[in-house]
Amino acid sequence: MTVITLDGDRNRLVLLADGRTVTLRGKMVEFFGLLLASDGWITTSAVHALPAWRGMAHESVGKQVARHIDTLRAKGHDLVDWQGKTMAWQLKPAVKAGLDAALPGRARAWLEGRQASSARRFGAVDAAAMAQWALRSAAATIAITTGEAKAGYSALKQAYAGIDHPDLLAITNVLATRIGQRLEEPHDPVPGGLGSYPSVFEQAVEARRMAAYAIRSDSTAWEAQVLGLKRLLPRLSAGGSLTSMAYVHNGLALLLRRLGRHAEALEHVQEAVPLAIFSGDLTLIQSVLFNFGNILSELRRSQPHALPGVDPLQLLEADITIRQQFGLGKDSAQAELLLAYLAFENGEFDRAARWLDASAAIIAVNKAPADRALFHRVAGLLACARQPGSAEGLAELDRAITLFDRVGNRASADCVRAERQRLAGAA
Repeated sequence: MTVITLDGDRNRLVLLADGRTVTLRGKMVEFFGLLLASDGWITTSAVHALPAWRGMAHESVGKQVARHIDTLRAKGHDLVDWQGKTMAWQLKPAVKAGLDAALPGRARAWLEGRQASSARRFGAVDAAAMAQWALRSAAATIAITTGEAKAGYSALKQAYAGIDHPDLLAITNVLATRIGQRLEEPHDPVPGGLGSYPSVFEQAVEARRMAAYAIRSDSTAWEAQVLGLKRLLPRLSAGGSLTSMAYVHNGLALLLRRLGRHAEALEHVQEAVPLAIFSGDLTLIQSVLFNFGNILSELRRSQPHALPGVDPLQLLEADITIRQQFGLGKDSAQAELLLAYLAFENGEFDRAARWLDASAAIIAVNKAPADRALFHRVAGLLACARQPGSAEGLAELDRAITLFDRVGNRASADCVRAERQRLAGAA
């Protein structure tokens, strides 16, 4: 007969039989606590809901329980009946009958205390440290909101240095990635990559700036930039830098779309979407929605029936809605220009012209070369569609080629050259 003792203060369970003692800690204390507190069978779902078991995959719970039960049996403690060994368990009737009468109630109270403690994420943080973190993080959030990136960076760096709680670090990393692109011009990865930066905080910031650099790089470097961004992801994942991961996945999706690898692009934008929503960064959400819609619209050209029930135009229009409601992203007319191009492709020339007019008002302010290049391309295609061989249309295409070359997007420049040659020959 095994005597079972629950030491709640030390979070351990002691088994004694024939002079042999086994002390259980960690997950198996909770498992046996649940067995002691229950009148019947407990399932893998009930075990997975325990605080110490939540972090593991649900499908691994039964296997781990079975391994521990086998180990205890080998040590002379045959305590548990099972259904399918990895599906459900209960204490053997003889074991249950031999328990101290007060033990099930103590086990139930101990488990309730464990559940209550698990709901308090920051109880172990010193109150003074929490106050300092709150002040610095609040100051950083205000600085980010008001566009004072350097002040926000300084405050966040102080906040990060004063804590070692994993959840607070993760929250600080989310804030850090919101200001990464605002600090300086995006830059190429430094030698040594993210490993050159001493803290997870700095890595989160730098990853965002590297992603911004990658999408502005010369088209001859896109393949190399894809490989470089992919190398960032494991380190960001290990550091819990979820918002930086969203930026990197979105950058990868954009580059892969440009390279014509739409299936891969779709995989990465699907990773970016939930992380962007989680971040609460509306500028990032706007960018991801646009990228998602762009990828889907291009995918449909080669696979007209791909992803039925999904309208790429709704994603593009959501990008514009965010801009109009919150005044964000006015530095780019990419959504209007893409909608103009899609309308042109559908033969809706008047609609295409309206979207071009809408983009012109933005381009007049931002003067972004990439936007201007795409504007001239669509304007040229539209003019040549209305009047084959239009001299003004061909001149617009020439302007587009010059600008695409200037920004390093040689792939688009070559595409427009082919379009111009075809349209000039059709005159």
